Formats: sequence, C-alpha cells, structure tokens
Amino acid sequence: DSELQKTIEVLFDQMHEAANSWKKTSVPYMRPVEDDQVENQKAITVYLVEDDLQLAETISNDLEKLGYRVQHFSNPEDFTIACAKADPDVVLMDMVFDEGQLDGATTLQEMESDLYGCPIIFISIRTDISARLAATRAGAIRYLTKPLDMKKLEQTLDGLFSRQSGNPFRILLIDDEED
Repeated sequence: DSELQKTIEVLFDQMHEAANSWKKTSVPYMRPVEDDQVENQKAITVYLVEDDLQLAETISNDLEKLGYRVQHFSNPEDFTIACAKADPDVVLMDMVFDEGQLDGATTLQEMESDLYGCPIIFISIRTDISARLAATRAGAIRYLTKPLDMKKLEQTLDGLFSRQSGNPFRILLIDDEED
C-alpha cells in the first residue's frame, strides 16, 4: 500500500544519506575466508594432552576425520618437550593428571611464554569453580566438561579457525556515531 511505500522511500533516503556521509574507519577490513581457501590451508595442528587413552583415541579419530592433525600426549612432560620443538595451533588439555588435580593448568602456567597466542581448551571431569578459575588463569579460552560433547568441540575449533560450512555470513553495519 501507499503508506508502506512511503516508509520504504524514507528509509532509502536515510540509507542514501548515511552512505554519502560515510568516512573511512580505522578498523581493518578482514576479507572472509572462501571455501576453496579453507581447503587449501595447511592442516591445523592440535596438541591433545589426555591421560585417558580411550578418550584420546576417540577425540583424535573424530578430529582427524574433520581434517585436523592431532598429536596426542599422555602426560604434561611429553607435551612440554614437544612444544619446545614445534608450536601447536591449538591445545586441548586435561586438567587432572597423576601429579595433581590442577596439573594441566599448572603445566600451562609454567610454560606460558612458550604458548603465547595459542588457543587453549580445557577438557575435564571437574566442574567446580576452582578448576575453571585455574584454567582461566592458565589462559584457557574454553572449558569443556567430560563426557565430552564432540559437536561442541568441533564447533569451537571451527569457530577459532574460521572453518565454516557453506558461505560465511556478511554483515553491513551502518551507524551515525563514529565510535
């Protein structure tokens, strides 16, 4: 109807004014990753530190099917040695080991400078606040509890590395305030 048409015309006029008064921003533009670019990227290396061998095998198999390269370590000492030789793209760390209830977090805090910028995801049977706080202090970006929801882990990893299925969303943001 004519009322709706008038509303649309007003909105188009406002959009036209906003476009004409647009100023360059200091925020850098990041081109979205195209699907063929994702396929051509190197495999993402996941360091899995888990003393439960059955769970480690399940996680490794599932992630390898998704295109990730997984290196498993059954104790924090072997993990620390491997990190001195090569940097992982992401770390999946259990919290509890034979050495202590917060040994995973302790290990990462001790080697913090070696993993600067590397995303850390904790997986643990512990659900208490002290374990979660220790994980946060160790630099964790996520804390997943056991039994592990593999779909949630997959979504977390895919989100970290922009591995999206289908076309990425595109968003146009128009605001009259520069900040």
